[in-house]
Amino acid sequence: MSPYATPTLLNAVGPDRILYGTDWPQVQAPEVARARRAFDRDPALSDRNRAAINRHNALRLLPGLRDRLES
Repeated sequence: MSPYATPTLLNAVGPDRILYGTDWPQVQAPEVARARRAFDRDPALSDRNRAAINRHNALRLLPGLRDRLES
C-alpha cells in the first residue's frame, strides 16, 4: 500500500477484492510495523475501505474464521 499505488489498485479491482497481509515472520517486525503505519495513513483509503481491507473482506471470504472469532 502506498499513496501512489493504492489508487491504481482500487481502480483495478475495487476495495472488496483486497486483503491486508504481511510477510511476517520472514520480514522483521520493524518493517512490518512500518508497512502497517503506511497502510493506516494511506490517504487513498477511506475509513470504510481501510476496515474492509484490514478485516471485513477476509471474514467474508473465510466464514469459518468469522465464526471462530465471533464465538
